[in-house]
Amino acid sequence: MSCLARIRFQESSCNSVSISRRCQPTWLSAVFACGLAIAGANPTFDPARPRDPRVGFEVAKDKSGVRLQIYDRQTGRVWSDLPYVYRLKLEDGRVLSGIENPHVRARQGMVEVVGNLRGSPVRVLQRFLWSGSDAVSETVTLYNRGTEPLKVADIEFGLAKKLGADTTALRLVAVPYRRQSDGKLHDYSVEDLTAGRFSNSDWANDATVEDQQLVDHGKLRSEAWAWTDGQHGLLIAKYNREMIEYSIAAVEKAGDGTSLRFGGVGLALYREPRPATFIRPHASVTFGITKYTLFDGGWPRAYDLYRQWLRDHGHGFPPDYNPPLNWNELFDVGWYHSDREQLFKHYTRQALFDEAAKARDIGCDLLYLDPGWEVCEGTALWDEQRLGKVADFARELKQKYDLRLGYRTIGRVYRDEFPNAWYIRRSGQAGAYSRPLIHATSAPSKPAPLTASDGRRNLALLPEARANASSVISGYPDIHAISHLNDGYYGNPCSWISAGEPSWAEIDLGGVHTIAEIAIGSDQTGHYRDRAITRFDVLAASEYDPASDSSKWTKVFAYDGPPLHTGRKFKFDPVRARWVRIVVHAAEGGAARIDELGVYESAPAPANAVQPARRRQAPPVTPGNPIGFWEVCTQCKAWQKEKLERILAVTGGGADFMMFDEFDWRGPCYDPNHGHPVPSTPEGHVRAVYGLIEATRAKYPHLLVEAHDPVWPWTMRYTPTYWRQGFAHSRYQENWAFEFMWNPIEDLKSGKALCLYYYNLGCDIPLYNHITMEGDNDACLAFWWYASTVRHLGIGGKKGLNSQQENETRYRAYKNAVAEYNRLREFYARGRFVGIDETAHLHVHPKRPEAVLNVFNLTDTAVRREVRINLKEIGLVLAGKVKVAGCRHRLDGNDLMLEFDLPALSPGHAVITQ
Repeated sequence: MSCLARIRFQESSCNSVSISRRCQPTWLSAVFACGLAIAGANPTFDPARPRDPRVGFEVAKDKSGVRLQIYDRQTGRVWSDLPYVYRLKLEDGRVLSGIENPHVRARQGMVEVVGNLRGSPVRVLQRFLWSGSDAVSETVTLYNRGTEPLKVADIEFGLAKKLGADTTALRLVAVPYRRQSDGKLHDYSVEDLTAGRFSNSDWANDATVEDQQLVDHGKLRSEAWAWTDGQHGLLIAKYNREMIEYSIAAVEKAGDGTSLRFGGVGLALYREPRPATFIRPHASVTFGITKYTLFDGGWPRAYDLYRQWLRDHGHGFPPDYNPPLNWNELFDVGWYHSDREQLFKHYTRQALFDEAAKARDIGCDLLYLDPGWEVCEGTALWDEQRLGKVADFARELKQKYDLRLGYRTIGRVYRDEFPNAWYIRRSGQAGAYSRPLIHATSAPSKPAPLTASDGRRNLALLPEARANASSVISGYPDIHAISHLNDGYYGNPCSWISAGEPSWAEIDLGGVHTIAEIAIGSDQTGHYRDRAITRFDVLAASEYDPASDSSKWTKVFAYDGPPLHTGRKFKFDPVRARWVRIVVHAAEGGAARIDELGVYESAPAPANAVQPARRRQAPPVTPGNPIGFWEVCTQCKAWQKEKLERILAVTGGGADFMMFDEFDWRGPCYDPNHGHPVPSTPEGHVRAVYGLIEATRAKYPHLLVEAHDPVWPWTMRYTPTYWRQGFAHSRYQENWAFEFMWNPIEDLKSGKALCLYYYNLGCDIPLYNHITMEGDNDACLAFWWYASTVRHLGIGGKKGLNSQQENETRYRAYKNAVAEYNRLREFYARGRFVGIDETAHLHVHPKRPEAVLNVFNLTDTAVRREVRINLKEIGLVLAGKVKVAGCRHRLDGNDLMLEFDLPALSPGHAVITQ
């Protein structure tokens, strides 16, 4: 029997790092020299080291590797019990796996593991440090001690836990996005993990953007993970202020066993952190901190810990944060890109002052200028010919309407307004820049079948059948049209694409038929793999109603599964219907695409029945259409200088708020004259965008800035929520609330906007969002939801983009809501957010022992809602009698019970004082 030296990361009575010797039949003897030296030492007292830690940490090594074990000394649960995974995959196909001849040394409050990846010159240095009595932090450094650059395809380092009988009650929950902005829930049982029922929430730009391959497909990425049985848990959180890095969790199978690899280091997204993918000889890269924290309770407790950790790193808001209530003119004035004729007709100085009059009347503080103020959208040149000088405009706005000024700037440009040398140069590009062709196809369209193999007709192709949809992507009417839903051809060039989910597409069969099957696909030629639907419902009706939640519709089928790339058929019980609607809840890789929607009768019709037919000739194979804008390389030094000068000129005219939007990553640039590495990288692009912001705020420190994610601006985030955010060091202050502006109620009902609840549980970084009241109801459900989940709110749309006249009833309802919001704004802008559940939010006043409770009924029927609040647990100590305005209430010990009667699709709120 061999004897093992195991370094136990815990305190002895003399505050030294202790070493215990245990007999282990399966492990070889470790090197004792280091251990004996440590055991004989008596380190000076380190106040950062806990005297009686809860977290147990053990490092055991032999010739075959290192076993790192984290366990809970209080509950006995072991969170990692397998050898640490060291795996580096190189671009040439080699895999460096395992660590050889590791050295383990312990110091005050720290354990170091040093060794080379097996058979390579790659040196690994790991440091594990105390982070209080309940936590251990890990950092990893890779050194290339060889003579050749290290070209890395993937990194898979991490602790490992066997998934077995002792893990069945555990759930792995993403932090801070348990629910993502696509509506997908990232809360996985061990059964889900072992069965492979998990995926990330991803977004893809259009097909002209190169290098969008995700390295973490088949793994899970999050800023942090809560692994818990509801009683006790482990928070695994990653933080890196220098590089874009996430916490990776991966299911690994070996033989009959399955394990979860977590923590450590892993590449994510487009191979982030990118600096780790190319390590020069004798150079090194140090990854961010992974913090392993034990906690009691379920995943909400992990969210509390993560929020506090971010605040400790400076990510939140200061005590004097006081954002304005914005009025967005876009929803009434309209969006005209670079159309000079339309801009001169609609986007005028007087039109903006008319919007200012609405803003002042309803109770807003700032007029926000969305697209239209520029000579051409994307130039950042204030159009003096239409609007006068910006300083004069801002002065009159303040003097006449008592409003401040805000505006938006973007990265792309909607006319060829910059020197050609400033645009992106793609790989292999010869000559000057020209806009790439979108939806170019190398595969011809294919005809859809007119009948099923048993003779049942495709009723969608009957002469009288007509297609309809909730929306359609703009800019490509020849390729993506509603009429293509039933034109009789498969393929991307003859498809429909929504303008965003939730969406619906339907076929009016022209008469009532008995149906029993639908056929649906994204690109049934197999050429494109993006925009695939992952969740949808099939509704049928004999009497029409435009609202999908109307009782006239019957749900006959529901799908929630893998992306539907090529075509599939789905059968259901026969039903009599004239209208068949597909309600799309989620899609992967962009807004949903349907190239053909087939509806099949339940049994073959008589031979003399009207037969289906294709509606047009097969569309020709074309080279495609150019994208609708010009792509600037944001890392081009000359463009950066010019763009900054223009931004400073506008901001210096009197702006108090800016939005940085449409800076989406357009792929790598290969122009060596731009001053960036070739090819350029997404991280370099992000730094370039944030560099503009930081230079602007350095000049104008008062400026409040909201920054969309610079790579994936409108849906899920590419960069971590906290990355380069802050109120100090000229950083941007606010994140974007995921484009929940166009269909605010639909986004809420679909579950997408519920992600804002989890965002607020997990961090205090302010969000900004502006919503159109056209997309709300007269109960102001959307207004109060976003007031409750977005610290900086904007509104607009007395008429709205899709209406012909102003909605006076809605406007009056909003005016009353704004008055109440302004009265309570301190609670929403600076208060402490306490999540009772997804539809009950408490906002505790930043200074006084007072709170506001917001509740929401998202159903189509009236409900009675009772909310229990433990005043002691939330730290709301009331010295006198509790006073509640807005609902019925009673005290039950330390609990305050509040009761609301909520009509369908309506909000409620109550103010708690003493």
